[in-house]
Amino acid sequence: MSGVQQFSLFGIPAHILSLAEASLSTTVESETPAAEPSQDGLDADVDEHKAKSNYACGTCGIGLFASVDAQRSHFRSDWHAANVKRRLSKQSTLSLPDFEAGNSTESDSDSDTNDFDADTLSNTAANALSLIDLDDEAVDDVAAGSPFVGLQLASSQDSDQPMALFIYKQILFRKRDSPPSVRLMLDAITAMQRPHTPLKAAQTPLPHTPKWTLIMIAAGHFAAAVFEAATPKPGSSATTFVPTVLEHKTFHRYTTRRKQGGAQSANDSGKGKANSAGANLRRHNEMMLQQDIQNLLTQWEPYLASSSHIFIRCPPRQMRKNIFFNDTLISSSDPRIRSFPFITHRPTLSELTRAFEELTTVTIRTVPAASLNKSSCGVVDSPTVSKKKLPNQEENTQTSATPQPPSLQDPFPKLIDLIKRSKIPLLRQELNLSISESPVNEPAPAAPSDDTIRLVNTRLDDAHGTSLLHIASHAGHADVVYLLLLHAGADPTLREASGKQRPAYSVAESKEVRDAFRRAYAFDEGGVFDWAGAGGVPSPLTNDLEARQKEKEREKRRKQKLKQKESLEQRNKEQAERAKEQEAEEARERAKQEEKAERAKKAGVIGKLGKSDKEAMGMTPERRAMLDREKRALAAEARFRAQQGKCSNCAKVLTPSSTFEKFQYKYCSTECVRNQIVLHN
Repeated sequence: MSGVQQFSLFGIPAHILSLAEASLSTTVESETPAAEPSQDGLDADVDEHKAKSNYACGTCGIGLFASVDAQRSHFRSDWHAANVKRRLSKQSTLSLPDFEAGNSTESDSDSDTNDFDADTLSNTAANALSLIDLDDEAVDDVAAGSPFVGLQLASSQDSDQPMALFIYKQILFRKRDSPPSVRLMLDAITAMQRPHTPLKAAQTPLPHTPKWTLIMIAAGHFAAAVFEAATPKPGSSATTFVPTVLEHKTFHRYTTRRKQGGAQSANDSGKGKANSAGANLRRHNEMMLQQDIQNLLTQWEPYLASSSHIFIRCPPRQMRKNIFFNDTLISSSDPRIRSFPFITHRPTLSELTRAFEELTTVTIRTVPAASLNKSSCGVVDSPTVSKKKLPNQEENTQTSATPQPPSLQDPFPKLIDLIKRSKIPLLRQELNLSISESPVNEPAPAAPSDDTIRLVNTRLDDAHGTSLLHIASHAGHADVVYLLLLHAGADPTLREASGKQRPAYSVAESKEVRDAFRRAYAFDEGGVFDWAGAGGVPSPLTNDLEARQKEKEREKRRKQKLKQKESLEQRNKEQAERAKEQEAEEARERAKQEEKAERAKKAGVIGKLGKSDKEAMGMTPERRAMLDREKRALAAEARFRAQQGKCSNCAKVLTPSSTFEKFQYKYCSTECVRNQIVLHN
């Protein structure tokens, strides 16, 4: 036997149980704190840990994992992410029960990452096997943070390494209870074993089949199911059992405040009752959810009574009104009630199935020999590591540490802080400057003392800013630059010791700070410093020059405004002209359309007239009557010819093979038909 093996809790091979029986006198208690290991033992544990694997999580207090997949699953969990954030903000990490209690009221309705399909359900129970912890600040008691209990197995012929069977503690005893003896735990595991006899459809279920009820409530989501694990998977090994869902129910109601988390009742108790429509809807849904849960649990009374284990995930403030509302149905003191010893996600049927498979999977793996405490009786110990740093950690700390700049002596740390925060009154007091009512940009009424000048011009290392004037210039505080140059006697010619070797003026990033140097240059009438040369200040900025610059700027802005105004007027004028031209063009287009429509209207009336009416237009009545008489005469002649068998147009004798008829007239050819159009008008 080697490596990691996993079995169903209901189908552990008989030889595994016999090995546990054989080692009953040599295994030790998992919950018993280990004695402080010696340095040799500590080194042996570390070497053993390195040899096995490095799959641990010191942040959450979890030791070695059974596999890298289990470690990755833990790293993707919300519990680990929350503890990482707390460690970064220098807060204490949360244990699994504390995280479950605080996280169950948060809304996960908008999270897509908390949904899991049935294909992604975990088949491993090695989620947090705690064997050793290399983090010196994660937890005080590693064994207390382990959700597993490991039963030592006797050495077999296949392997000389010690083996242990790991099972969740919550299956064997409650967290509030003291651990039972190894004999009782082994008897309980043996009693859960089911015979490997696949049931057929016609067979009745086996008697005394264990039923487990799983209930999850979180953020308005509810899921509950009753499982029975008495059906071996057809064609599988004797250790594979398919969980049978006898009954299940899931529903959801909107009870949590969107993007804010927390139930509406919790917000009402903390901030007062809100009167919005959404708050009223959430309160109503909370009452309906509570009623639905109570009705369902009442209907499931036979299942609850026959369940050997009841696992519940529910916020503590909702436990009484949703679960323990009837002591005759289910009570908080019921010894069958357990909490989930691992992170669970949104309450769904697939999540309940995953949780059941996780709970009912046992793992058999090798354990370090140093974790076996011979003085106890039956359970593999999870050895603790002293809080002192391990040798390899000290070496890594020393090698990875970056060189730090030398610390500054007083009063420079305080001066730098005041400069960066631009605290001028406090800075004056710290520099022992004369506190007067004179403005900052005026020379001091009394020259600064030699100690003040020496203090201000002390050269610092480049990591801290070269000098106080460099720090003020880089921070962009013009008032502080005035104070240091005009009142404290700061030297503007000091340059950086390395790099570009810039003076304080070149470090400035704003025009206000550069003008502060130029104003101070203007006040230095005696030429104490080489402003233009070593100081890099281009020219002094006197009051007259500054006034002229301001006047020039005002004139420039005035011209810009005038130019903008003229440009705006010209643009408005052009827009008005374009609008007028467009209106005239539209008027011309409308006139053309109206004229065209009028012509079309007239043409339509004339087009409806026949040829005779068109010919009669403009004739006198006498001429019109004469035209009618001629037409009638021609028509009579045509009829007469037709009766005589002659062409109505040319009077040619008709033959039967070449006779054309149109209306009551006959013609000898199509040409005669076209020539007699007058007869039809």
